[in-house]
Amino acid sequence: MLNLTKYLNLIIMKKTITFLLLLYSTALIHGQINVNDFELGYEPVVISTNFNTNVVVNPTKAGLNLSENCLQVGRTAAVEWWRSFIINVNPNLVIAPSEKKFLSVMVNYPASPDFGVSTAGADDTDRGLNSLITRSLNTYDASVGKVNTWQELVFEIKTAGTGAHTFTNGTMYKVVFYPDMGFNNVPAGRVLTNPTIGYVDNIRVLDYNPLDNNWLGTTSTDWNTSTNWSKEAVPVTTDNVVIPSGTTFSPEISSHTGVTVDDLTVASGAILTIKDGSSLIVSGAATGNITYKRTLSKAAGLTEGWHSLSSPVLGVTASSLRAENDFADGSGGNRIGLSTYNNVTPAWNYFTTTSTDAIPAGTGLSVKLDNGGSNTEVSFTGTYSGAYTEVVISQGSNNFNYVGNPFLSYHNLGGFFTGNAQADRLSEPTIWFWDENKEGVNMGGYVTKMSGIPLDTDFELAPGQGFFVSAGSAASNKVAFFLGQLSHQGTDSFLKSVNNTTEIKLKVTQDNSIHSTKLYYIEGTSTGFDNGFDGSLFGGVEYDLSIYTGLINEDKKLSVQSLPNSDYDAMVVPIGIKSSFGKEITISASSLNLPDGINVYLEDRLNNTFTNLNEGNFKVTLKESIDGTGRFFLKTTANVLSTVSTELAGVQVFKKMNNMLTIKGLQPGKATISIFNTLGKQVMNSNFTSNNNIEIALPILASGIYFVKLETESGRLNKKIILE
Repeated sequence: MLNLTKYLNLIIMKKTITFLLLLYSTALIHGQINVNDFELGYEPVVISTNFNTNVVVNPTKAGLNLSENCLQVGRTAAVEWWRSFIINVNPNLVIAPSEKKFLSVMVNYPASPDFGVSTAGADDTDRGLNSLITRSLNTYDASVGKVNTWQELVFEIKTAGTGAHTFTNGTMYKVVFYPDMGFNNVPAGRVLTNPTIGYVDNIRVLDYNPLDNNWLGTTSTDWNTSTNWSKEAVPVTTDNVVIPSGTTFSPEISSHTGVTVDDLTVASGAILTIKDGSSLIVSGAATGNITYKRTLSKAAGLTEGWHSLSSPVLGVTASSLRAENDFADGSGGNRIGLSTYNNVTPAWNYFTTTSTDAIPAGTGLSVKLDNGGSNTEVSFTGTYSGAYTEVVISQGSNNFNYVGNPFLSYHNLGGFFTGNAQADRLSEPTIWFWDENKEGVNMGGYVTKMSGIPLDTDFELAPGQGFFVSAGSAASNKVAFFLGQLSHQGTDSFLKSVNNTTEIKLKVTQDNSIHSTKLYYIEGTSTGFDNGFDGSLFGGVEYDLSIYTGLINEDKKLSVQSLPNSDYDAMVVPIGIKSSFGKEITISASSLNLPDGINVYLEDRLNNTFTNLNEGNFKVTLKESIDGTGRFFLKTTANVLSTVSTELAGVQVFKKMNNMLTIKGLQPGKATISIFNTLGKQVMNSNFTSNNNIEIALPILASGIYFVKLETESGRLNKKIILE
């Protein structure tokens, strides 16, 4: 028969070897050292009176990976609440000043304990106030169904002094223990009754905070794969996420995924990548490098394949962008396909092959990749941008300033307009951004969005999306980007939006060039300039070909104009065209949600023709270059229009200066103009031969309101002007 003592020794030896192997394996994989699980005979050293500690059989493991035994702790009499004991450390543990370690303790209590740990040096008389005592980073959940269950409490280890600290057998942490539950502010010297028994098990020292969700990267690069994470679950909004270096796979947020976490730590040497369409919001602190990548279309030539971007991370420089990306070559001077904009010259400022400039947060960038290169992505690597951001803007030769979304998440455009609605901050609540495919593949144009259009205010600026604003006259001017406007989107909204507004889109084509303008029909708008509903033509660049709309009483070029959604027959809209002579131009129209029976007509007052654009396009070869309004007009009606005009609808009359009056849209013929003051006295009368555009010199007149009476063979028109 087998000797019982030998049998028991064999069992103990087998358990010890198994545990040590498990511990060695675990330490290698998870960076942990087992301090005490009360299976190897390491009992605590008690330094408090009236305090018991006993190794007992675990009352309930509840499916957790706990040891068979645990430590039972409790008072033996009514004494002050702070009691303490020392847990042995084997092997010795050395913690350098630069290291961060964590102590993990499994506890089982009948209520929420006030648990603290400290290095040797604190004792009962400290009453829990010693500076080296630290409370747990999380709390014990004593709610119904959770009380009297095993839960993990985690403490950050504090060491005395600045040098390395060695924890050895007998001098490890005191577990400063509060056996009575539910008292958060017990007065000094108070004696408590009703001693309480609790349990402690599996005390470990860890290289990482187990409350964090740590990237393991053992399965793939996919952020959304649960087996890549230490909690075996994809991070949620309350998680502190840690990306260590040296994992098999580096994490990548892709597939239009929106991620929100509490804290984010990307270790030195590690990298987190976010692909276009995906986004990241960190509600707490963030450290370490993040790479944002956007896939771009490419094209040959110097004018195609440009994209409107900004850096969604901090710390980016021209040097880092050149190192990460394969930009196209410029037209000379070592220029590359990377530029910003200044409104003084105005001009694009191209970076070169030797540029090292810092790229401030919120700076707009135009980017073109090398068409011959294999890389189709532009990369920005830097740190998380998680703060309210301001970008300086100014008025120059023009007022346009190139800015961009500085965040790794989407930013609501309506919120941007609201946050920048201070007086004179913007000359108009409008943005313009370049869409490289606005008029077709590699046929780019500037898209206009305004604060009064629901379609536009619902728009989400994508991470890294650049755009133009027009600065107002405010001193020390700026635009701001607010954290309260950040969001995730299920699909990539970069340059996209859904339209259910009544609209007409006019397009002019010449050779291989296309340009377009829009008319919205919205209740509550007028035929004058409606700030937030009318958007000016982007004037930061020169156009060889353009189309826009005008106002009757103001000399404005509008890329988007909003008009009332009633009395369609009463509205005549001036159409401006810029084009070269000797070229054929084609004007076409497309419409959405127009009332049934309404047709869109283009009037050419030079040739006295009407073209129903619902039935076909208008074409003409220009005998001279044109640049302005006065010849073409748009009319919406259910009637069939003839070529005989009986009124001066759509004719524009406005002052160019106090000594000059501009009239646009008159058909050729004889005309008379008379001007009266507010007393009805005629102060000017002149006959002239009209054409589409004419300027008439005014006499010297006092400042004030005057009335213009215009008569032609086609009809008459009265207008009010103000001279300053």
